[in-house]
Amino acid sequence: MYSFKAPFQEELDHDYLWRAAKRLPRRGRIGIFNRSYYGEVLVVRVHPEILAKQHLPPCEKDQSIWKHRFEEINCFERYLVNNSIIVLKLFLNVSKKEQKVRFLKRIEEKDKNWKFSAADVLERRHWRSTWRHTKICSITPAPIGHRGLLSQPTTSGSLASVSPKSSLLR
Repeated sequence: MYSFKAPFQEELDHDYLWRAAKRLPRRGRIGIFNRSYYGEVLVVRVHPEILAKQHLPPCEKDQSIWKHRFEEINCFERYLVNNSIIVLKLFLNVSKKEQKVRFLKRIEEKDKNWKFSAADVLERRHWRSTWRHTKICSITPAPIGHRGLLSQPTTSGSLASVSPKSSLLR
């Protein structure tokens, strides 16, 4: 299991797919990514200041970057599939109303306080824009499934890559 957060300096020094490729499970193993490279066509669109930190030449920072990144993600996933890695993608949506209920619960219940931060409130302001960009993420070679392989819904996209040798698939 690997949770992708804001990129570290080492990750910013590489292309955006590098950190995902580095975390792929070895053959016969299951890997779960909490968030993934889809943040590069979702979160970075909503927060252009992240793109500014990516050491790209100015000609790569125009609106064509999103088309290029989708093509690159398609190629990356095609590469994984061609190398016998099964890619399962899940996006588990939490409505804005449900998100508010969960945030309030995290504030009100002392044992859940650790799950809440002021950044959650700031990010909530971008909910509509984030949701709008989420809809275009399902056009890749491995379509996003929207129902239940995970028991705990999250507000982020999740990617699981599974080798066909896994006993779970037999």
